Amino acid sequence: MTNKPPFAVILLVIFVCSGLGILNVLLGVQQPETLDPPTPQLAPSTNDALQSVLILGVDQLRVATPTLRSIWIALFQPNGETVYMHGVSLNESAPGVDPRSLAELFDWSNQEGLDPTFERALFRILPLPPDMVVVLDEVAFTSLVNYVGGVELAGALLDGKSVLDFLSVAWLNPDLLLENQAMIIKGILPRALGLAPSPELTELIQLIPEHAYISLDVTDAVGLISPLRKITSENVFFILLGPNQAQ
Repeated sequence: MTNKPPFAVILLVIFVCSGLGILNVLLGVQQPETLDPPTPQLAPSTNDALQSVLILGVDQLRVATPTLRSIWIALFQPNGETVYMHGVSLNESAPGVDPRSLAELFDWSNQEGLDPTFERALFRILPLPPDMVVVLDEVAFTSLVNYVGGVELAGALLDGKSVLDFLSVAWLNPDLLLENQAMIIKGILPRALGLAPSPELTELIQLIPEHAYISLDVTDAVGLISPLRKITSENVFFILLGPNQAQ
């Protein structure tokens, strides 16, 4: 028995801090009351061999028109030992659907969820409807970085605000932003691996629902990600997708 938290927990702590309802079940933490989530427009994947989690970052979750900051899609086999993190550039487009960029197409409603045009464009780029949709804002992200003890970058340990400041330099350069996001996520991995087997999650739980959203109920979410508990960080691979990204 390892004394490290299962990767399913680590993956959620890193990428899906809005999925704390799942962590509540896995770690025996009492779940807080939340608002009724919007109904996701994309149907869950019917591909038994591959499952996906769509993780979106925005500036503020509870405003009328959030600004899209990041698009990541985690792909994995239910009984496999590998996770592929696909980062999608915000300036990527799907001409067959709409010539505008994903950033321009993005729209989010607390009642309706994602805009259908954005979903269709994303599906054209990576044709696998997500089994779970997660949205988290900058407050959730900075809280998450602080929770794992910061991120080491170029020999310096950065807290959540400093990491966000680093990323903000590339807000207007989507391809560089994507590369920097991948760098930060990779830096979070070893920090998260140092978490206790049953970490205290109260401060993260409080982010829901004002700063974090998850599309599934707790039971279904647990069933989706529970096979990932055997995966190690060495088996997480990053693929960056965009007009100027090497494939």
